[in-house]
Amino acid sequence: MGKKKLFAAVVGLTSLGIVGCGSGRRDYECVTLRGEVTIDGKSLQSGAVQFLPTVAGQGPAVGALITQGHYVAEGVPVGKVRVLFTAIERGKQMGTVEGIPVFSSVNLIPEQSRSGTVIQVPAKDFVHHFRL
Repeated sequence: MGKKKLFAAVVGLTSLGIVGCGSGRRDYECVTLRGEVTIDGKSLQSGAVQFLPTVAGQGPAVGALITQGHYVAEGVPVGKVRVLFTAIERGKQMGTVEGIPVFSSVNLIPEQSRSGTVIQVPAKDFVHHFRL
């Protein structure tokens, strides 16, 4: 292989690592985040977490499920992101509609955490725990 072809191959492979993220190819700098979500010291058993970029062009919003207190979010844009949590539990039965029970819903996220939080996502995969 000639020097020019070798150089082009090395540049091409290097740029994949810089531009891409995870197993899929993405056109923004991103990482994988993982961690725990607790409310009042207890693991959040079921819910969702969203990572929303704070700067236009930083990348798309990325979400992940929370299962037994843990989440793994792939493709989270590097930089400042707002993190939002969703966790709803079925409440009391309010009645029925055409014979189907209708229940209220209870938001499990504490009031002070409902507007989310802003974190700085570094340019490497990392662990971030959220204590709500």
